[in-house]
Amino acid sequence: MRKLTAILLGAAILFTGAAPVRAGGTAVQRTPPAAATAYLTDGDGNTQRIAGQLVEGPTGGGQAGEQTYAFLLELRGPGEASSTQSFEDDYGASRVYLHLTYKNTGSSFLLTSVSGYYELQDSGVEVTSTALHYACASTDTVQTGVQRPSGAFCYATAFTEAVAGQGYVGAAWTLNYYTDPEHHWSYTCEMRLLDTMSPPW
Repeated sequence: MRKLTAILLGAAILFTGAAPVRAGGTAVQRTPPAAATAYLTDGDGNTQRIAGQLVEGPTGGGQAGEQTYAFLLELRGPGEASSTQSFEDDYGASRVYLHLTYKNTGSSFLLTSVSGYYELQDSGVEVTSTALHYACASTDTVQTGVQRPSGAFCYATAFTEAVAGQGYVGAAWTLNYYTDPEHHWSYTCEMRLLDTMSPPW
C-alpha cells in the first residue's frame, strides 16, 4: 500500500491596530485573543474537530503582527470503513490560508477585512464551491457578510461598529472538495478574535 498522507491546513491571521495605553502613557502588551479551529466533514456527514496549533507568532502583541495556525487533517479513502484512517496520496492535499485584519482598543474589536486563498497539491482533487462568512456582532449590533470566492480574495468588511464584551468577531471559510463520485469532503476553517457568543450565521 502506498504511503498514507495527511492534509496540512495552514491558516494565518494578520492583526492591525494600536496598542492600548494605560493612564500615564505606558503601553500595555496585549496578545490578540485569537482561536482557530478546523472541521473536516465527509460525504456521510461524519465531522471531526481539529484544534489549530500555533506555529508562528504572535508578533508585535497589540501592534500590527501575524499569527499562523496549522491543522493536521486525516481523510478516509475509498473502500476504507474507518474515518480515522488516513487518506491515500491519490486523493490529494491542499493548503488553505485565512487572514483577518482588525482594529482594537484593548477592549473592543472591529473586523476590517478578510482575505485568503487555497493551493491544491494534487490534480486528483478539485474545489467545487466555497462559502465565506464573517461577522462583527454583539447582543446589540449584528454586522455580517457572506461571499463565495472562487480563488484568492480580499474583502473589506465595511463594518463600522466595534464589539466589546459579549460578542463574536471572526470568519469561517468552507471549501467543498470532490475526489470521485462517491467521495465529497468539506473543510471549514474558522478564526475567532472574540468568541463569547455563537456565530450569527
